[in-house]
This record gives sequence, structure tokens and C-alpha cells, in this order.
Amino acid sequence: MAFAGAPIGGDGSKSSRHVTSASSRICAPTRVVGRTPPSAVRVSCAPAQPHTDATPFVHSKEELERVVQESPLVFCFVHAPWCKACQRIKMNGSFEQATKKFPRVTAVQCDVESSKELKPMLAVRSVPSFVVYREGKRVDHFNAKTLEDLVEQMGDYAA
Repeated sequence: MAFAGAPIGGDGSKSSRHVTSASSRICAPTRVVGRTPPSAVRVSCAPAQPHTDATPFVHSKEELERVVQESPLVFCFVHAPWCKACQRIKMNGSFEQATKKFPRVTAVQCDVESSKELKPMLAVRSVPSFVVYREGKRVDHFNAKTLEDLVEQMGDYAA
């Protein structure tokens, strides 16, 4: 298996082709045909297509308070960069898809690792979490890992 920056060559020679970091490329192993031994595997990479996140981030206590006061119903997606379930929700767009089904819902997201001052205000014990504000007051928080769970919970408040 080739690592980032490791040469790729079936004969052990240095090659000008290198594997780039997985975060910037999508890599898939392919068999090499020709002079390279059949046991050699090269990695062909294509540029990754990053997911565009349309849900606005809240970075401070003041921003969250402003959004909560201005909107009748707010769902805040609380996540962390190290959380695999959070990354899955962000990458497949579950939160965005769910909020599109309920136009009255104002959606924001908060990274608890980069927004340390929001941690006590959000008061969540685990991530991913969703905090619900109605009429300027916190009314609930819940955990949902699938789109169906999220839509069901949002439907209870948006109806």
C-alpha cells in the first residue's frame, strides 16, 4: 500500500508519480498493465468533489442569540471535526435535506471544538446533537444519525 508522498513503482524504483493526501483526492487502486509485474498496484487519483455546505455556521454566543431571537423556530446542528457520525451527516447533506422539507425552520450549525464559548450555552453531552429553539427559548435537544430520524424530529416541531 502506498502512503502519502511514497513513490509508486512496481520495480522499487523511484517514480515521479506520488500519492497525494486523501483529503484532496479520491484514490482507487488499479492494476497496472504492461512491464510492471501483475502483483504491483498503482493508485489512480481524481480530484475530490467537496460537499458545499449551505447551512450557515454560528461562531459566537452573540450570533446564536441573534438568530434565535430573529427566527421563530431554529434547529442548531452541533458537531465536532473528530466525530465520524457528524462528518457523515455533513457529507451526505442530511441536515440540509431535512431543513429543506420544512421552510419555517431556520437552520444553523456549530462546531463545538472551534466555538468554545458556545459549549456551555448549547449544553450538549454528545455529538452529533440538534438543539431546538422556539420563540427565543431552548425547548429541546436530540440525537439523530439518519435522515429519517432527523425529518421525524423536525416534523414534530415544524408542524
